[in-house]
Amino acid sequence: MPFAPNPYDALKGMSRYLRQFRGKTFVIKIGGEVLDSVEARRNVAEQISMLWTLGIKLVIVHGGGSGIDALCTKLGLSIEKVQGRRVTTPDVLEAVTMVLAGSVHSELLAQLQVAGLPSVGLSGIDAGLIRAHKRAPLYVGIHHDGPQKGQAKLIDYGQVADVDGVDPKLLHTLLENDYVPVICPITADSEGQLLNTNADTIAANIASYTAETQSVIDYMAENSVAAADAIQAVAAADAVTALTPAFRVWEAFAVTIPGLGTLHFNSTFVIGVILMLVILAIQHRGVAQTASAQKWLAIIVLVPLLLVGLVPIFNGSINWMNVTNLVPPTAAYSGVDGEWNIGGWTLFLGGLYIAAWSTYGFETAVCYTRELKDPKTDTFRAIFYSGLLCMV
Repeated sequence: MPFAPNPYDALKGMSRYLRQFRGKTFVIKIGGEVLDSVEARRNVAEQISMLWTLGIKLVIVHGGGSGIDALCTKLGLSIEKVQGRRVTTPDVLEAVTMVLAGSVHSELLAQLQVAGLPSVGLSGIDAGLIRAHKRAPLYVGIHHDGPQKGQAKLIDYGQVADVDGVDPKLLHTLLENDYVPVICPITADSEGQLLNTNADTIAANIASYTAETQSVIDYMAENSVAAADAIQAVAAADAVTALTPAFRVWEAFAVTIPGLGTLHFNSTFVIGVILMLVILAIQHRGVAQTASAQKWLAIIVLVPLLLVGLVPIFNGSINWMNVTNLVPPTAAYSGVDGEWNIGGWTLFLGGLYIAAWSTYGFETAVCYTRELKDPKTDTFRAIFYSGLLCMV
């Protein structure tokens, strides 16, 4: 890491973060890929050690996916993952336990000790730290061939856990005595059956996300996913929110318009104004130059979107539940699923019509009127015939 030109300035810049986070607890999740080599483990341990030296309390949760894949390959065991989650047979569970609670766990602890961290190795089983149960079979995607083609696919993940909650007493005891808990994601159900558990889910639960957290409940209701997936999604969204400047929630004032709603002069309004001014500046240059600019903007925007949309289809990681059984709402803004009847198609096509007319007709009339041969008559014709075309 290069040194700052003036170390005093660097320390002064860090001081506000030190005041803000000293004595706080960070939950750190380390992915298995980061632990593949001695050098990578050493680098991670040194960086984590710096946080602990600065007075930040740490709880570490680690994965081990690549190590598990390597051991399964060596043992001749099949590797099957559905939407990123490993299907865990009893034989695979043995390999998972050997890696997560054995080699990867011990090697990480050794490097943390070398870096000066008083680390303590734990699993989700120790002192009832993680409460979990075996995941029930879930419908994931649809069959693409065979006699069940088009039907929902039922997946049995095997010895895989869904987390019910955390008993943090042991963690608090260790943290109060300046130890660093290092947790491997192996848990057990109420019958003592070992379970392979997602490390992100454990980290999220330790950081106070549980199946009973309201934001997780709301996400599950809106997206029809398992608690583990909802916890991971909510935790990721909250992490993005935490890193987003306060500008995202800024609002100057709001004006209530009777019969219509409330007009908010907030960050969204400001961003919208800026984007509209940029578009106006482009379109002010005329039809030909605007078309050229829009062509390059379309390429810049659509090519990445095309790749993002197609790659999951080809590698089989797409969640077909997100793109099947789509239905229109019962009414505009109702949020209640309707059906593809006359009302549903009317609402759907009506929305397309309004969107298209507002783009083609209104944009043409407002932005390019001065370029029409006879603006007095051609403006009306542009709006009317573009609307007629949209209807057709």
